[in-house]
Amino acid sequence: MRIHSIFLGFQLEVGARVAEHAKNEWEETNKFDWKTFKDDDIRRQFSMLSVLGTAALPAEKLDQVRKVLSICYQITVFARLVERRNLGSRYKTWKNKN
Repeated sequence: MRIHSIFLGFQLEVGARVAEHAKNEWEETNKFDWKTFKDDDIRRQFSMLSVLGTAALPAEKLDQVRKVLSICYQITVFARLVERRNLGSRYKTWKNKN
């Protein structure tokens, strides 16, 4: 678990930087009156940049979200490993019977 805690610390640090960058991009995007642009592609891109998402959360809440997502990812990886091991043992049992 030590590796996971080191990785989680790094992930939270990088996540904070990414959130700060997203906030800056969001502020820059909202300086434009992009809804009046004629080009659909540009309007769509501005529309996507104008939604802040989880970066709008305070730092503590953002850390909580990232921790929960990290735990969910860990559970998924573990479940896949268990499934593969079980599949392997079932194949060996089947092969030995035949």
